[in-house]
Amino acid sequence: MVFALVVAFGQELLSGRSPKIVALAVVFTIAIMGFWFWLFKKMGLYKSVAPFEYQWTEKDRARFEKSYRKKTGRSESVVACEFNENGFSMTPQDDKTVKYSWEQISRAIERPKGLFVYVRSWMYFWFPKASFATGEDYQSLIQIIAQKVPRFERPDFGKMAFIALGSNLGNSSEILNQVLSLLQDFSDSPLLKSSFFETEPVDCPPDSPSFINAMAAITPRPGETPESLLNKLKKIEKEFGRAPKKALNEARPLDLDLIAFGNEIRATPELTLPHPRAHLRRFVLQPLAEIAPDLVLPGQGGAVVKLLSQLTSGEVVRKLP
Repeated sequence: MVFALVVAFGQELLSGRSPKIVALAVVFTIAIMGFWFWLFKKMGLYKSVAPFEYQWTEKDRARFEKSYRKKTGRSESVVACEFNENGFSMTPQDDKTVKYSWEQISRAIERPKGLFVYVRSWMYFWFPKASFATGEDYQSLIQIIAQKVPRFERPDFGKMAFIALGSNLGNSSEILNQVLSLLQDFSDSPLLKSSFFETEPVDCPPDSPSFINAMAAITPRPGETPESLLNKLKKIEKEFGRAPKKALNEARPLDLDLIAFGNEIRATPELTLPHPRAHLRRFVLQPLAEIAPDLVLPGQGGAVVKLLSQLTSGEVVRKLP
């Protein structure tokens, strides 16, 4: 397209058109193209993948409540959903039911916190796991979708690398947010990330501050190995001020641990996979269970959610809002 425009403007100059007029046309064309590029980016039309989690901010909530109050006179919306072999229906409070057949659904994407169901390439419904009465109800819906929807994408935990993040020095939450953005560059698919958890320090020097912990899952790019990823993680630690240890479990701005890398197993002085103490640490299992509850770490007899339920003691972990 750019080449075609260059040729067109060149032909105008060769035909005797005033250079000033051609220059104005170039500026005008660039302005129009810049505007449409900005608009498409703002609308997200350039994205080829679905968002990996539902981002519902207070600004979104306020805008929705204002619009809903104006339309209905009520301040809260309750939508009843029913699913069966033929499709699903949605009934807003005191309003008419809208029905969709599974033939109308073009795509479904499962994420750790719920399910995206696409009616068109740009229109989707978000069904959070927390909205289902029981886990069995959610799994029943998953089974139906697997049978009825031709494009059903689910996380392949066997191809992912899981990274535990921790910090108890400096602005820990801000540090972890910055690191999560960096980790996205290492992934071939949208990053999976847990909530932040505040963890009581255990076996640390006296008066150590609490930790902020989280878990991230990436899909390693082609050619990535556990060793190459570990080197990248160590480099990030240094960039955020991690210094050589002077005392065991001392306060530190950033700690990145490679918990698992697909089904890879390592036992070298530099790296042990899966992490040898991951199954014993609540601050690892709790955020890990949030994004990959069904993950089975190599060498462990049960899924992460089962390992977490079997912990009888350990550090106090509190989920942050």
